[in-house]
Amino acid sequence: MLALCLGVSLSSWAETDKGAGFAERFEAATQASQSGQYQDALERLRALKADFPNDLAVRNNLAATLMHLRQYEQAQQELEAALAQIPQVKVLRDNLNQIYAYQSQQAYQAVFDTEVKQPDPKWDLSAQADLQTTEERRLRQTEQAMQTVINQTEAWREAWSDQALKAYLAFYVEDFLPDDHKSHQAWVANRQASLSRPEFIRIRLSEMRAIPLGPNTIEVTFNQAYQSDFFQDKVRKKLIWHQQTDQSWRIALEEVINVSP
Repeated sequence: MLALCLGVSLSSWAETDKGAGFAERFEAATQASQSGQYQDALERLRALKADFPNDLAVRNNLAATLMHLRQYEQAQQELEAALAQIPQVKVLRDNLNQIYAYQSQQAYQAVFDTEVKQPDPKWDLSAQADLQTTEERRLRQTEQAMQTVINQTEAWREAWSDQALKAYLAFYVEDFLPDDHKSHQAWVANRQASLSRPEFIRIRLSEMRAIPLGPNTIEVTFNQAYQSDFFQDKVRKKLIWHQQTDQSWRIALEEVINVSP
């Protein structure tokens, strides 16, 4: 199952506006939540909210954490407050609520013999004719980037499973160098042997999550089940994708988070 964790990631996208300290704190809260440490995540997100009260992703993630803790009323309050911060959304909701109220009055008019009050719609007087705030545009860009990287991760899996070395290597940055190799060339030689030696390779990815770490960096985590004719294992893995100058996304870091027994 692929998961676009939009709420988890959107504030990190604004790292250039809020500084690295914000991104680090946001990532720490994200990691706590993903590890099931919801109380720790809650405390971190509340501290972030105090410092960045207008950040929509912080408010959303705080609500999501409250939902994990089954504090649904507080979660609802956070989401309501977050939506109220977007002027266009507030106008839309006000108008929609008036329609709901009008429909309810019509339903009970015959019973209570009361006059139905006509809706009084409000115009959005924003200068932005497309109803898109800067934050909304960022959300759209983030969603598109996350989907692109998720698609790239799936294509990377396919190239590996197909034992297509050239296509597989093309997913990595040109100077890719993991910690367990002395040079890029040594790593390439190792991967060539790993892809060409087996009779077959089967790889399944599950529980995939994308988390933007900055404007040009996205982290993808997933469960990886590897099987060949002489070896198999299951691991939790992390890929860090960097957007290149040609706008393509490539793997800059590949790391095994833990190994399943």
